[in-house]
Amino acid sequence: MEKRTGKKTAKRPKSKKAYLTKRGLIRAATPAIRRAARKTLKNMGHTIIYKDGWIIDVDKEGNVKQLKEVKKIEAELDLD
Repeated sequence: MEKRTGKKTAKRPKSKKAYLTKRGLIRAATPAIRRAARKTLKNMGHTIIYKDGWIIDVDKEGNVKQLKEVKKIEAELDLD
């Protein structure tokens, strides 16, 4: 067994606090939501998802039933 030398590895430079961006959140959440929908479909036989402005129910055979249309809400935020 080799004896370790006293050399230290390079450390990362300290950075400011990390912040969560919309893009980062979408990148992390989208695959997780898709995996959860596949697992639900496999275990329960159907899954309820959002697609193209509708809440839909999809069963194992691929039948799609539109449950409810989702209306888009536009709101202005006053950040001052």
